[in-house]
Amino acid sequence: MLNKLSARQDYVAWQIEQHAKANNVQEALSQAILDRVDSGIAHYEKTGLHVSFDEVRDWAKSVRLNRDAPLPSCHE
Repeated sequence: MLNKLSARQDYVAWQIEQHAKANNVQEALSQAILDRVDSGIAHYEKTGLHVSFDEVRDWAKSVRLNRDAPLPSCHE
């Protein structure tokens, strides 16, 4: 009985550890995305260069047929 309890506790501790690791990775990725957004906004405010929603949407549609479809170019 003690061995079963110990094994269960070990398993629960392992699950908690895995969840914590996954949560840390998710938080780091979320922060990286937010940092990229901030950088993009700063670049736009400095240069005025942008890509419109329609251009991105059209590019996304074309990627379905051609994975090497060129990215839309930034413009003012």
